[in-house]
Amino acid sequence: MMEWAKIASGSEGLELFTREGEYLVNVDGKELMSSVCHVSEDALATVSRRCTTVARPEIMIGGLGLGFTLAAYIKEFGDSAELSVVEKSPDIIHWFKTYTNRNSLGDLDDSKVHYICNDISKYNPEKKFDIIALDVDNGPEAICGEHNKTLYDRPGLARIMNQLNPQGTLLLWSSFDSESYVEDARHAGFTVTTEVVDIPNEGWTHFIFICKKN
Repeated sequence: MMEWAKIASGSEGLELFTREGEYLVNVDGKELMSSVCHVSEDALATVSRRCTTVARPEIMIGGLGLGFTLAAYIKEFGDSAELSVVEKSPDIIHWFKTYTNRNSLGDLDDSKVHYICNDISKYNPEKKFDIIALDVDNGPEAICGEHNKTLYDRPGLARIMNQLNPQGTLLLWSSFDSESYVEDARHAGFTVTTEVVDIPNEGWTHFIFICKKN
């Protein structure tokens, strides 16, 4: 198999690699995301559908990445949802538009998606959402900027709750389980359950924390 070849460098330690039509993003030399497997991104959208009964839900996705989470939501909801994607890195947005969107979106229509270049940990939207899905780190720990820890601590969870409509849901993708995050989310007033996502052929287990606003 060919080695990963670097095709772009960005700020804050971001690097984009490619290999045989696949893509990989590293931050400070550690893998942040790749296009090799995106089962859990698909699961995130499926769980979101299950969590809302709103006819046309307002959905905010935190983190664009390579676009697979967005693609999963477009497939799952089509035109029946208002989709917004908040991505703080201009490099990630540029790489998506230049390189990776064909890999993740294919023929999917993203013309109605609202792309917002902003830091999700500091972003104060003008409207409230039925679903907020976070896929910005590898779980409830800040690896893409120290300020991201405010997405996962108790004050940050309280702030996110205020951005949700009644009966809205916060979903957090994670590569690891975290009892402390569940405890903090419950302390903030969420009802929390955890969805386990097994990754076929890889032996990995991912987690989706489902935090329901009461």
